[in-house]
Amino acid sequence: MIAGAFPVSGLLTFIQGSVREPIIDRTGLNGRFDIDLDWASDSTVRASGMDDEPPLPVALQDQLGLRLDSRTETMETLIIDSVELPTPD
Repeated sequence: MIAGAFPVSGLLTFIQGSVREPIIDRTGLNGRFDIDLDWASDSTVRASGMDDEPPLPVALQDQLGLRLDSRTETMETLIIDSVELPTPD
């Protein structure tokens, strides 16, 4: 990933799918940053059989100085019990 003038929140949104867990920004970093991040996704390693790039948590720490910490927290969740098409009046 190479991005210029990118906020940390945008980076977290981008990597959310790779982590498969919610990410909460606790960096306190505001502003925009130039980001150059190389990591191996699970699918890349399986498809190529190569693991030249580090896994995401290692890449974040080594290349950007950011750390992913796992913790249990309470989060607001929206649950939709059912959905129906509107009926004509």
